[in-house]
This record gives sequence, C-alpha cells and structure tokens, in this order.
Amino acid sequence: ILDLNLPDMDGTSLLVELVGRFDTTVVVLTGESEPRTIRAAHVMGARSIVSKADPSEHIVRALDRAVEGEHYFSPGIAAVLDAAPAHEPR
Repeated sequence: ILDLNLPDMDGTSLLVELVGRFDTTVVVLTGESEPRTIRAAHVMGARSIVSKADPSEHIVRALDRAVEGEHYFSPGIAAVLDAAPAHEPR
C-alpha cells in the first residue's frame, strides 16, 4: 500500500520503482484529487487506487481485487475520474 503524497519523495516515482524493480502489486491509498495524477498512477502500475475519504472497507476490497490480479477504483476515485475530461490538456 502506497500513498502518492510522501513527505520526502514523489510517490509516483516510488510506484514506478516498486513495480519495475520488484515486480510487485501496488495498491495506492491517497488523498489526491487531481485526475491527471490518479490516471498517471494507474498507467505507472498501481493495481488499485483508493481515496482516503472512502470507508475503510474499500481498502480491503482493493487488496482482494489486487491479489486476484484485478484493478479497482474506490467510489471517491471513480467519481474524480468520471468528472474529469478523458483527455486533459498537458
């Protein structure tokens, strides 16, 4: 489980390193609400992404799905992505 907002480093950089170097499954638990950052985390290898604002049951659901090799977005994350344009300007 990884938070994207770390005090001493960029969480997305650590995500890339974890997935690339250790071939591990990563579930992101985050307070991030920027769609571009959430999409980037998914593209960079996050198996599941859970908003810290969602009930804790979604962490368990995300972990279960990740173990099964599936992707999962908690309701808070899905709402952020659904509200954003599919292709935001860079």
